[in-house]
Amino acid sequence: MSAAERKAAEIARAHRFLKPLLDRGRGLEVLFQSGSPRIGSRTLAIDGSDFIDFATTSYLGLDSDPAVVQACVNALRSGGLHRYISRAFFSAAEYRELESRLARVTGLPAAIVFPSATALHQALLPLLARKGTLVVADDQVHHSMHEALKACDGAEIHYTTHNDLAAMADLLSRKEPGSPSLILADGVYSLSGEVAPVEKLYDLAVRTESLLYLDDSHGFGVFGRRGEGVPARLGPVRDNLIYVGSLSKALGCYGAFAGTTATLGAAIRDFAGGLLFSGPLPITLLAGAVAAADVLLSPRLSELHDRLWRNQARAIGALREAGFEPMATDSAVVCVDFNSLAGISQVIDTLRENGILMSAVSFPAVPRGHYRLRFSISSSHSDEDMQRLADGLQQARAGARSRAEWSGVAVP
Repeated sequence: MSAAERKAAEIARAHRFLKPLLDRGRGLEVLFQSGSPRIGSRTLAIDGSDFIDFATTSYLGLDSDPAVVQACVNALRSGGLHRYISRAFFSAAEYRELESRLARVTGLPAAIVFPSATALHQALLPLLARKGTLVVADDQVHHSMHEALKACDGAEIHYTTHNDLAAMADLLSRKEPGSPSLILADGVYSLSGEVAPVEKLYDLAVRTESLLYLDDSHGFGVFGRRGEGVPARLGPVRDNLIYVGSLSKALGCYGAFAGTTATLGAAIRDFAGGLLFSGPLPITLLAGAVAAADVLLSPRLSELHDRLWRNQARAIGALREAGFEPMATDSAVVCVDFNSLAGISQVIDTLRENGILMSAVSFPAVPRGHYRLRFSISSSHSDEDMQRLADGLQQARAGARSRAEWSGVAVP
């Protein structure tokens, strides 16, 4: 066995918990599909067939918005594909424009753009959770945060059962007064669609002199009058908040950002090594994100939100009419939990036969013995798309061998 083969075997052993997820995903034919999107619609062409796309997460349809696409084209023509140089030495003007707009959208004094949400967590959490810092994290936070916390050398890290604020409060009550502490949560949990109890989390952060680190990748752009995300539910003063938003969901572009106070924002710019010593986003994508942020700051956002929530309500109604119960009904992420592999496989097969593409996940991403479908709803889904989904769900119900095999089960 060569050194490379031995290393591959070592990696496989260390990540053996992921193998069932990958195998089941490939078996359900939802991983490694090669296809092409069709601009101006929520359609993906895969292996010569068209599918209505309920898998990708462009909640406002801005990935193919004419103004956003044109901004990318203009930047490509004027600046080329990429201007690679570390942001420690040079930052394209589009960064300044984008960060200014993101600060306006969120109502936070500072916004700092990173290459991706995963890269942001990997750079930011070790900077924030240094030796002696108490970290209390909801155990359902995104996998990228679990991974980033492994690099927080010397931090005291605790995971609590999902949404158990009493356990969080108990852990935080034991820390020395004035010692640093972080509370980690998602704004919208991507595998249930649940919206976090952000008011209670922020109140806990204030009472315990902690920072609330909120990854709202699936809420940014979706909630709030300006698309400011789940923190729209909070008051105007949010000095105890570090807000993480994605540019690749509602904005339809790529990258992520952290929003916070001016002082902490300056410290992040100066000392986050993953920001200073990594390459920048391509200027084309920055320009597209600027144009997408302009949509959030325009009257158009109200229209996009109206269409999004109308489609979301239709999806929930269609699921319930077919006998499925969504796990949550408050976000653009609509999930159904199954207790049978045979049941979810039958539903996936039927929906694919009807040209519907969605996400499917299993353990360890969700509890053992459960299988989950995720439908990502967009304002750009047409009435015909939503009807196709409803018809496919009815056919899935009609073709079920028994209710026990296909029925989605509500999770408290």
